[in-house]
This record gives sequence, C-alpha cells and structure tokens, in this order.
Amino acid sequence: MSTYINSLETKFHENTKIPVPLAGESYFHRHQPVKFKVVIEGTTIKEYSATGKIFLTDKRLMFIAQEPLHNFETFHVMLKDVYSSIKSPPPRFKKKKVFSVRINIGDEVLIISLRYKSKNLGDKKIFEDYYSMLVRV
Repeated sequence: MSTYINSLETKFHENTKIPVPLAGESYFHRHQPVKFKVVIEGTTIKEYSATGKIFLTDKRLMFIAQEPLHNFETFHVMLKDVYSSIKSPPPRFKKKKVFSVRINIGDEVLIISLRYKSKNLGDKKIFEDYYSMLVRV
C-alpha cells in the first residue's frame, strides 16, 4: 500500500479530526463535504474514495474522510511532489463540479479527483485558484 493512504498524522480539535501541521506550514484552504477519489497506478491499480474534508496548505494536499470506508481514512501528498510532476502549465479545469489532477511520483501515477456539490462551486473555484497559485511557485 502506498504511503499516501492512511499515513496522515491527525489530532482532534473541537471534536473534529484535523491534520497535524508540519513545521512552518500555512493553511490556505479547507472545505467539506467533498467527494474525494484517488487512483494509484503502479504495478497494480488501487482506488480509494470517500466523502470528507480537504485541506490545502503551502506544503501539502490532504484529505480526511468523514467516515472511514473500505480501510480508507486519510490521504496526503507533498506539493513538492506535485511541482516536480508538472511538465506543462497547470491544467485548465473544464468539468463544472470536478477538480482532477494527474501526478507522477516515482513509479506511481496518482489521479486525484474532488467532486463538489452544485451549491459549493464557489469553493471549488477558490481551491482551483489556490492550487494554480501554489503549483506556479
């Protein structure tokens, strides 16, 4: 199993599970609920999905499920790994309710999708703006 799945260190704050911040990490965006899906392509294909909360910082993209589902509770990826996988300008976000990105890390390919409800499309746009800003750094 990939180290991106269920290896995010968390703590409880005001009865909510949140990521333990890294040294000097700044939070830019968080949103819930969002349907999160990650497909990990490598020697085998693994797929994980759940509904929960996303967090975007200056160092990581993270997800914490509302309810663990099929042995899937958390996900995280370092943004430096995202930067190094980008060979061209950041993608244009064409699907109305879905943010999707493909990341190459070593021998694995991660395909991450976030599906928003129609009433939360403003939050999706904010996430896309922050994401685009961070990967252009």
